[in-house]
Amino acid sequence: MNSAQKLARVSTFVAQNDLELQHACLLLGGAAALGRLQRFRRRLALADKLATTHRRDLIWLQGLFGLENVHEAESDEAICFAELSLDDPTIFSVCMITDALNALIDELDHRSSASDDSVSVAA
Repeated sequence: MNSAQKLARVSTFVAQNDLELQHACLLLGGAAALGRLQRFRRRLALADKLATTHRRDLIWLQGLFGLENVHEAESDEAICFAELSLDDPTIFSVCMITDALNALIDELDHRSSASDDSVSVAA
C-alpha cells in the first residue's frame, strides 16, 4: 500500500468514525484534544499522501485513547480522566473506537513492512 492509499484508508476511518473520535477526544483530553483532532482532520483533507505529521497525529490519538498521560497530575488528560465515571455507558464506545484505531495503525504498519515506498506509522 503506497502513501496515497494509506491516506485514503486513514481519511475513510476518520470520516466513518468522526463523531466517536470527537467525543472520545473531548471526554479524554478536553477542548485542547478536540482542537488537535480538528486540525488533524483539516490536514488530512488537504493532503495527497500520508505524511509524518499524520503519523504523529495517529500516534497521539492512540496515546490519548490509551490513557498514556493520565499519570501526569496537571495534564488535561489526568483532569478529564478524574472526572470520568467507569459506569458511564460512553466508556464502551471509547473502548470500541480505541480498538478500531489500534487496528488501523496495525494495518498500516503491517502493510508498511510489505511495501518499500510507504510511510510507517510506528513511532
